[in-house]
Amino acid sequence: MTYIIYTLLHIIISITFVRTKSCDIIENMLCACHSSFNGGTGQLICNNLDNNPINSTIKLTDEVRQNGHSFDSFHLTFYDEEMNITAMFINELSYLFPRSLLTEGKSKSKLSITLSFPNFLQLNFEDYSFYQLFGEKSDYITSLTLELTSNGQITFSTMAFNQLIVDQMFLHSSSLEPYSFEEIFNNTNIGELSVEGKKKRENRKN
Repeated sequence: MTYIIYTLLHIIISITFVRTKSCDIIENMLCACHSSFNGGTGQLICNNLDNNPINSTIKLTDEVRQNGHSFDSFHLTFYDEEMNITAMFINELSYLFPRSLLTEGKSKSKLSITLSFPNFLQLNFEDYSFYQLFGEKSDYITSLTLELTSNGQITFSTMAFNQLIVDQMFLHSSSLEPYSFEEIFNNTNIGELSVEGKKKRENRKN
């Protein structure tokens, strides 16, 4: 009995215990890579550098393209006071998505992206900001979270989220005025959507 308990504890520790190290993944951002000791995919956490804003889209470093890193969880924080979220702003992250396919009989893994904007005074989402972000990742449950928690002004183009296809989306914002729900989520395919604590809307397709 003692041996069984010890074995179970060892398995739990192997699954949950992670190692963390700084890593050069995204240009102009300080990143930390979290990976499990069992060799599974990990989490990437990045913050933009002081006085070095992201001017257009995020760019991966040359080193990471060569080393073939992969992650199934991303959390990027941008501290800029003024930002334009341009077309396909974070689509280069797709180079870091896991490449393995779903094994028959195994439940789907989750692929999640969280973007935090805690300090903005002006935040502008341009056309196609998240255009086909997850591509054809049908073997994963995809999730996108936007944390727009500053009291600054937010503007959305009429096609900011155009062609965003995602299983789950969570939008936390101090205010979305003067925009209507339809203006923001026009022409999207979102399985479950939660906006500022509102009830989830199932199978949202515009």
